[in-house]
Amino acid sequence: MKIIWSALISFFVLQSCVAYAPAPAPAVYRVSSYEIAWEAALKAAEDVGIRITRADKATGIIEGQSEWTAVTIRVIGQPEERIRLEVSLRGPSQEASIANEFHQAYQRHVGRR
Repeated sequence: MKIIWSALISFFVLQSCVAYAPAPAPAVYRVSSYEIAWEAALKAAEDVGIRITRADKATGIIEGQSEWTAVTIRVIGQPEERIRLEVSLRGPSQEASIANEFHQAYQRHVGRR
């Protein structure tokens, strides 16, 4: 009889032990370097007065107009999450200062001063 009572008590004691599954870790979403560079390039272009006429994220090409100059900005992904930007200007004045202003605005938007 003692064995039966011991077995029943052990059964109920073990049944009261609960092991909960660990809480899931919070999801971490990492923004790629390309995403950051693309958004920074768009904002920088607007900051320096480039009116964007076309922006194709898949190809990395942003086209726009500044005064009399057509501007093309290429956001090019490279190995190891590096990004290269190319700015080309076409027009009678080819406002050289706009490329410098764009570069400074871009640096501000990606967090570099």
